[in-house]
Amino acid sequence: MNKSAQVLPESILHELKNHARRPEGTFAFTYTSDALIDPAEKNGVILELVAGAHIFRLDRTDDLYLRFVHASPGTGTRIAELNLVEANAARKNRIFFTWTPNEINLSVGPIISGGKLSTAVGVPASFQLQVAADGSVFQIGDEGVQVMGTTVFVGGQKILSPTAEQTWKDTLQAVSMFLAGCEAKDSLFRSIASNLTLVMLVTGFETYCQKRFLELESEGITPNVDALVAAFYPKRDRDADILNILIQDAVDNGRTVATEINDRGMINFQNYDSTKRAFNKAYGLRFGDLDIPSELLDSVQRSIQYRHRIIHVSPLISFLNQPNVPPEEPVFPTIELARKVASEFDELIISLHKKSLTLRRVD
Repeated sequence: MNKSAQVLPESILHELKNHARRPEGTFAFTYTSDALIDPAEKNGVILELVAGAHIFRLDRTDDLYLRFVHASPGTGTRIAELNLVEANAARKNRIFFTWTPNEINLSVGPIISGGKLSTAVGVPASFQLQVAADGSVFQIGDEGVQVMGTTVFVGGQKILSPTAEQTWKDTLQAVSMFLAGCEAKDSLFRSIASNLTLVMLVTGFETYCQKRFLELESEGITPNVDALVAAFYPKRDRDADILNILIQDAVDNGRTVATEINDRGMINFQNYDSTKRAFNKAYGLRFGDLDIPSELLDSVQRSIQYRHRIIHVSPLISFLNQPNVPPEEPVFPTIELARKVASEFDELIISLHKKSLTLRRVD
């Protein structure tokens, strides 16, 4: 199979990568190969394309299945496969695959008399494909193999870390295990555990939002850097032509302007107002438009304030909202409160992630 894989000219490949770097699209081509339908041929990759953080892989298995795999940080990894025998595949076929945030499809149409199109719908894969900072592709996990927190360093530089969504799922799992182990402890221990859980959840929220903010650009959504600069840099910096400085530094450092702004620490993703302003200005994504009640957003903001007190006063505090009592009723750190806060953060992040998948590239 590998011997029959066609190599595209570099100019066409570059253009193809540019067009494929988007949340949804269609890829169609004619593929001619005797090996495709030869049972004696071993499995092999027909096409593997890395476009930003998107991965597209088309391969044929030993048992004559054609498989299309699509992966991105936002959607995870999905796979669609067709039995080539049942599809009546021929030496020459028209192959189509499509991808959206909701679904992927693979279609094969043999170019023969009476040939018919066969289509398969994708399902979540048992493994994850992920693009590293150096452009290489890593497979993480497989059937029956659970892997958490995968990080890869090369030459002292981190080139791979979990996606925003996976990082948040890992945080939730850690919180769940931690709280379960605290149930039988005394009240003081449970109070401290609740406080530490709030700290973990706010850190998880910060990490998710920062990663997702940058992932969107790698998935093909262009941020409005003019609006970002206007929102996060003071007038004196804007008058000093900070945008052009950022553009030049981004070119020199081999990264994007949005990444340059993030790496300079201009956006505080641990701050709710700063985070929602960043998503709004860069991508037009408004927290107020998320499919969640405003009361939940208010509660999340209060939890972030509680975290501030825990960090800057003491992890032993037993009265989370003391500065506001009265008129507020006192809020005490309990295991029940920690689980409630975890659920609220989870609902917010699920809604934010879902909303981020509705963004589209504008050419």
